[in-house]
Amino acid sequence: MSICKFHKLLIRCFVLLSLAVLVPFLPDSSSAFYDGDLISVSRVVPSYDFTYGPLIYPVPCSDYLSTAQNLSYIVEDTSIEIDFGQNAGSGGPFSPFGNYLFFQDISSDAPLITGFTYETDMAGITADDIVVTPESVTVGIGGLNWPSAYPPNYLKINLQFAPVPEPSSLAVLLTTGTSILFGVARLRVALKRLG
Repeated sequence: MSICKFHKLLIRCFVLLSLAVLVPFLPDSSSAFYDGDLISVSRVVPSYDFTYGPLIYPVPCSDYLSTAQNLSYIVEDTSIEIDFGQNAGSGGPFSPFGNYLFFQDISSDAPLITGFTYETDMAGITADDIVVTPESVTVGIGGLNWPSAYPPNYLKINLQFAPVPEPSSLAVLLTTGTSILFGVARLRVALKRLG
């Protein structure tokens, strides 16, 4: 084997190795609640030992969180929306987390939540009233009062998720790794012929 062919082989191995290193860091669009994941939703007032729920539904889902139908939610692939109204309501005379809403993806392959942004037209809600962990979202509604309104006041929480490798990325990684192994084997044969 000539030195020129040897260099070409070496360059191919370098390119394949570079691809193998970069593939896991490629962006992934599938980081979200998966359609069909089971979401558990509860409204909790700890001082009264009161829990409304848990309500368990597959994504996407929506339902009321009160018998007065004045508090509802909608869970979609990357967001949770809470609607305050159409009937008047209150979070009671509590601190924000003295009356709270708790959302959790209870599916075994649930994606990890890494952050959030929010938008609202509901007076009194701040970022401090929203607690996000890798597995859940908690929203403190204690102390809030809302009027009867249509459309109702809302809080929309836009979630960010940890990337999850797509099956196609794993296939590329496996193919790249196999190519590298064959490239190394060819390199060893070429080195033996030269030496």
